[in-house]
Amino acid sequence: MLETVKTYALLGLAIGCVTLSLSTCEYRRQYKSTALALDVQNKAIDAQNKEAERVLKSRTAERDALQKQINETAEAQEKKDVATRKVLAQAALDAEREPTVIRVRVPAGNAGCSGGGGASKAGAATGAGAPDPYAFTGLLAPEAERRFKSAVTEIETLQAAFNSCKASSK
Repeated sequence: MLETVKTYALLGLAIGCVTLSLSTCEYRRQYKSTALALDVQNKAIDAQNKEAERVLKSRTAERDALQKQINETAEAQEKKDVATRKVLAQAALDAEREPTVIRVRVPAGNAGCSGGGGASKAGAATGAGAPDPYAFTGLLAPEAERRFKSAVTEIETLQAAFNSCKASSK
C-alpha cells in the first residue's frame, strides 16, 4: 500500500510539474506578446510626440513671426499717434492764442433789394490773400469762446483717433 501511495504521489507530482511548466510557458508567451504590443504602442507614441513637437515648433515660429509683425505695426502706429498728438496739441495752443473767427455766410438770394447783385461784389473781393469780408471776431463771450475752442479740439482729437484706428485696421 505504501508503494501505491508513493506511486500516486509521484504521479501527482509529475502531473503538477507538467501543469506548472505548461502554465509557465503560457504566461511567458502572454508576457512576450504583451511586451511586443507595448513596444509597438510606445514607438507609435514616440512618433506622435516627435510630430507634435515639430508642429508645435512650426506653429510657434509662425505665431512669433505674426506677433512680431503685429508689434511692429503697433509701434509704427504708436509713433504716428504720438506725432498726431503733438500736432493736435500745437493746434490747440495755436487756437487758444488766436481769436475765434466766425464767418457769417450771406446767401446769394438775400444780397439786397435789387436781387443778388451784392453776392457777386463780395465774391470779387475775396481773392487770394484778400481779407474775408464776412469774418468777424469777438462775437462770442469769453466763456463761450473757450467752450467752442475746447469742443473743436475734442472733435479734432476724436477725428485723429478715428483715423488712427481706421489706418491700423487695414
